[in-house]
Amino acid sequence: MRALYHRRGNSAIVLTQPMNLSWLLGGRMQIGIAGSGAVCTAVINDAEVVLITNNIEARRLQEEEVGDVPRILALPWADGEPAVQAQAELAGNAPLLEADCAEELQQLRSCLQGTQEQEAAQVAALCSSAVERAVLLIHPGMTEWEASGVLSGCAVANGLIPNVLFTPADEHIARYRHALSGPYPLKKTMMLSMGAQKNGLYASITRFVSFGRPEEVFLSAQEKTCQVAAMLYSETRPGKQYGTLFAQLKRCYAKVGAGEQIALHHQGGMGGFQTRENRLTPDLPGQVQAHQLYAWNPSVTGFKSEDMLLVGENENRILTRTEIFPHKTFYYKDQAWDMPQVLIL
Repeated sequence: MRALYHRRGNSAIVLTQPMNLSWLLGGRMQIGIAGSGAVCTAVINDAEVVLITNNIEARRLQEEEVGDVPRILALPWADGEPAVQAQAELAGNAPLLEADCAEELQQLRSCLQGTQEQEAAQVAALCSSAVERAVLLIHPGMTEWEASGVLSGCAVANGLIPNVLFTPADEHIARYRHALSGPYPLKKTMMLSMGAQKNGLYASITRFVSFGRPEEVFLSAQEKTCQVAAMLYSETRPGKQYGTLFAQLKRCYAKVGAGEQIALHHQGGMGGFQTRENRLTPDLPGQVQAHQLYAWNPSVTGFKSEDMLLVGENENRILTRTEIFPHKTFYYKDQAWDMPQVLIL
């Protein structure tokens, strides 16, 4: 971080966004689930790292989130002027702000370092466990809202904070790509789709359950989608340009007989300290790098595949593993991928 602001000729850098604070320090940096700002401001100068916060949050940050390092400066919650003065004293007259270096910060966040890969694997495992627990509690007659409550409860019980929950049932699944849960009772088939985070690291997962054998149109969509997902998991390798990857993806959809489907929904993108750091498009600049997370979600109407992929230096690995869902092996070139299939109860 110091090298970043030195290159720009600044005296310090000021961080205020939860994604950057969690990446740098770990821990929970916001109170609300969505749309709320961080509970502190981090100032990094040549001498130290200081968290400026109010007297409501200071003790919790120290005891439950970040420990004794960095230094925490607790100021009265009802008076904002001391915080402004403290920031000015610590950061100087010309600090680097996040808005002026957003691209560089994304690059720094995107490649996991130290223990972050293990932490990402833990978050993915907790998401997988929550879906496995929830699917066994869902039953015909339960509304989509009730199913979302079950899934949310299982996630929170695992220490996760869910930020996206879809549990559409039956014809609702195919009607909309983002079918928000409603008062509709489950008759046969349900999608369980969730994004959740722990200490700022996100994971996404989607699974399906059916009470009885699904219709052939569903099974055909599942087959085609998994073939596309296998291609993405194989081709998301260090050095691959995003534009090239999108072109391969488009050809793969056409090859499986679903060429029109790529235009009906986004395909996901890089994950990490946001549910999506980017979305794959034909003109997305940049390339895949080792130690990045990807949350791909290819879809064919009625079915979606969504798992967390960790790009390794030598091979890729799926982090969201679910044991109670049946798996089928899909091949792409010389690689084999065990893909989760609908659970039939």
